[in-house]
Amino acid sequence: MKAQAFTVFKMMIAAVLAVALLAMVYQMLQGVNPPYSGFEAVRELVIQASNAPGQCFQRNRVVFQKDEEISKEGLSANTGVSVALHDSNQVFEHLGNAYKAKTRLEIPVKAECSSPSLCEVYFAEEC
Repeated sequence: MKAQAFTVFKMMIAAVLAVALLAMVYQMLQGVNPPYSGFEAVRELVIQASNAPGQCFQRNRVVFQKDEEISKEGLSANTGVSVALHDSNQVFEHLGNAYKAKTRLEIPVKAECSSPSLCEVYFAEEC
């Protein structure tokens, strides 16, 4: 009887430790942010920046798939904000008013607005 109680006690300790370990792993996984993807990430940045003119908003890891296109007209239509795009590092192929990813890109992107209706987006630049 004494040995059985000790075995049950050991199993209870193991269960408590397992739950604690799972809770720690869960908390760590909650803190991991996947990279943002292309158009949606830029759209989100423009909306945030338009709500706080004069402040700079940034995403460190925005993923653009090869041949993915982004245009100021598309962003303006989706955000209601006039948008200017800047690619001074020439990471995109320029197609008139649109930008096309030459290869798969994982770059920082920042957005700043001078007013709630006028924003600028900078590719491969940080705040």
